[in-house]
Amino acid sequence: MTRKFRESGFGKLALRLYGGILYKRFVESSRDCRASSASALRRILEYAKDSEWGRAHGFPLILLAEDEDELFRLFRANVPVSDYDELRPFIERCKNGEPNVLFPGHPKMYSVTSGTSGEPKWIPVSEAYHDVVYKKMTVLWLY
Repeated sequence: MTRKFRESGFGKLALRLYGGILYKRFVESSRDCRASSASALRRILEYAKDSEWGRAHGFPLILLAEDEDELFRLFRANVPVSDYDELRPFIERCKNGEPNVLFPGHPKMYSVTSGTSGEPKWIPVSEAYHDVVYKKMTVLWLY
């Protein structure tokens, strides 16, 4: 979105309308955080189930959960808490062009930390995350 568009009357109107819709959805989803979290987790697992990471951590099995309790239990049992250093080998493979490692295909881009606790960390951003979360989060923030 260009600055000229954002500052135009049409741009401001579009931001108000779309931002208002996103804000309303945000408020509605925050009324039942558990259900919203389960829904988001299912979408992530479905998206990444055929990646190397997804297969190694049982995403297809987790998706068979019949309710929220089982979904969260299976996720905790199959997906360990990992820090950046444990993910680094997978991220390096993504950076070297290998597809389908952490999620389908190749990263659209990388978010890079400032490296305040050592060397910068490269965070792969999927096309889906960019389109579904990042863009909408930016609009909501501007709203």
